Order: sequence, then C-alpha cells, then structure tokens
Amino acid sequence: GHEVTVFVASHGKNRSQKSDVRSQKASEGKEQNGGIRVVCIKLDGWRDVRAAAGAILAAKTEQVQIEYSNYGWSRWGFAFHVDALVRALRKSGLPVTIALHEFPLTFAQAPLQTGISLVQRVHFALLVLGANEVLTNTQERVRILRGWFPWRRERMHYRPNSSHIPVAASNAERCAALRAERAPGAELVVA
Repeated sequence: GHEVTVFVASHGKNRSQKSDVRSQKASEGKEQNGGIRVVCIKLDGWRDVRAAAGAILAAKTEQVQIEYSNYGWSRWGFAFHVDALVRALRKSGLPVTIALHEFPLTFAQAPLQTGISLVQRVHFALLVLGANEVLTNTQERVRILRGWFPWRRERMHYRPNSSHIPVAASNAERCAALRAERAPGAELVVA
C-alpha cells in the first residue's frame, strides 16, 4: 500500500551495469510495472551528496531506506559520502534506515588489511549513529552491532534478505530443514 520510489545511485565505473535499469524506463522518473518509480541520481562522491539529497527531498519522500553493500559503493569497503548523505537527509527531518549487507573485515580474516578494517569500522559507526534504524541480514550481526552500540540496541533489527548464492534441497525433508533454519515462521523468502 506504500508508494515506493527507487533511487538508483550511478557510479562512474558502474554506469554500464545500471543501463538495464535505465532501459526499462520510458523516461526518467516514470512509473514502471507494479507502480514503482525508478530515478537515477548521481552519487559518485562528496560533490554529489547535496544534489542527491535534494532529489530525494524533491520527491516528497516520507522515509528513506538505503541498501548498503559496502563493496558495492567502494573497492575499499567504505564510502564516507554515504554517511554525509545520511546526515543531510536526517538534518532535513527524514527518517533514514540503513540496511547493511556486509560487515567490516575482521582482523583475523585479513590481518594485513588492519588499517582498512579500522577505517571501515569508523565508517560503519557513522552509518549506525547517523541512521534512525539499522537492519542487517543475520541475527549474529545484530548481536555484534548491539555489542558495539549498546545504547542504540533497540534500533537494530534482523531482516532476512534474498541471496544470489544457490542453495538446492535434494528432497522435501531437506527443503523443510533449510526453511526452518534460514527462514523460520512466516518470513518471506525471495529466490
């Protein structure tokens, strides 16, 4: 029942990957099948934050949700201009939800990239502290975030999201076991 507008942030290096979204539209900002409007905005870095925030505000948006996959925004796994966008939107009075798809590198995982991991953690702290609500894709990551930011724990939630990683069940029993493990209850699974 909600009107949804999808703002697609174009990156200079990834413009060809976004062309499929543009080609589906008759023209910029027109409704697509299902009534979802798609608007391409430029968000390559700091210089684009003001215009991107302006485009989002001009659409009379009531709430913003940013799907944030850190390596989708930067080859290093941090994009501080996204923190600036969150601050600009919040300053304008919009509630902002950040949906985190990845986490900073762990020190054990990449000991030679400790500096990058530290910068990623600063970036994540700014995202988490800037947003009204934080969603993440595993319950373990919710526990980690609540440990890092105990005073904001009520604003951090688990939200299952689809994955492109194939999981094939060989029989009905295995399928039921996977469903119970990965999507208990009435959670929606998109595959």
